[in-house]
Amino acid sequence: MSYKILYIEDNPLNVRLVKRSLKHLPINLIFASDGEAGIASLTDHQLDLILLDINLPTISGIDVLIHVKTHRQTQHIPVIALTADTTLKTRKLCEMYGASAYLQKPMSRHTLIQMIQSYLPEVSVAKS
Repeated sequence: MSYKILYIEDNPLNVRLVKRSLKHLPINLIFASDGEAGIASLTDHQLDLILLDINLPTISGIDVLIHVKTHRQTQHIPVIALTADTTLKTRKLCEMYGASAYLQKPMSRHTLIQMIQSYLPEVSVAKS
């Protein structure tokens, strides 16, 4: 089984790191480079999980989170907020608007995979 994860991130380096970290997992990664593209992708795919950068151009990650959690078609999708913003205010906003989890960047590959597995328990690293 392959899962679909949307990663909304404007930094190409972070996209490459996550892509490399998850390449051995049964995951189809879909990328959006800003909040508008992320919201547009919500209706194009049946998603199992969203990885969401909070500091995005055009529409903030918090606004994307609000959109996801206030629409009946998407409110069930777990959202993992990924951010370098370590302020308590940002963490509280993520919790208040329904983020399932909050990971501080930079995060380790192991931590990211563990977090994904907590929401998609059947995901396991492929044996090579």
